[in-house]
Amino acid sequence: MTPPSYATFASASTIPTYATPIDRRSQKGYAWLFRALLFGLFFDGSCIAINATQFLLLPLRFVPFLPGAQAAYERGIQYTKGCFGTLLGALL
Repeated sequence: MTPPSYATFASASTIPTYATPIDRRSQKGYAWLFRALLFGLFFDGSCIAINATQFLLLPLRFVPFLPGAQAAYERGIQYTKGCFGTLLGALL
């Protein structure tokens, strides 16, 4: 009995992956690793930037002699919270 030709296994919609011999399966390569590293850099870099912004806003919390300092601090913190929510939405 001869093994089936490659054309038999070319269509993924008719033959499930587990039924395809290993030597006939398509190679995925390392593109997934590049995408995972790129996403990790994006997410971690964004979290660090948001956190750094919050630390930069912190002195406004303790400055009593500037009239709008407390309000500017609150607006900045609310903005960074919104940025983090947007970042979490990027996970989807």
